[in-house]
Amino acid sequence: MNGFFTKIVGVTFDNTDGTSRQQHISALAETFDVDTKTFLTGRRDNDNPYDDKAVAIYNEEGQQLGYLSRKVNETVAPWMDEGSDLLVEVVNVTGGEGSHWGLNIWVEKKLQSA
Repeated sequence: MNGFFTKIVGVTFDNTDGTSRQQHISALAETFDVDTKTFLTGRRDNDNPYDDKAVAIYNEEGQQLGYLSRKVNETVAPWMDEGSDLLVEVVNVTGGEGSHWGLNIWVEKKLQSA
């Protein structure tokens, strides 16, 4: 499997530092352009009390936007635990205008350079 489409979950919750994931996604929406690639970062959250395979998703500024779903974590957490990084690309921004913001993304295992 080269990669797959999914969405970020937990986007309506605030971060532990008090910042709003919705505000971070709204800011991303203002600059998002389908013709320009926008990449995010996936980081393992080993201390997550709800999912021992949790993968948090961050923007370029290091602000958390949400998580990958439990089902997706079953695939990607082992990749990351083996030392691989993820390629996470924003496909489109959903919601806004009276609705919660969301992000559809493409996720794949980054190839290790030789």
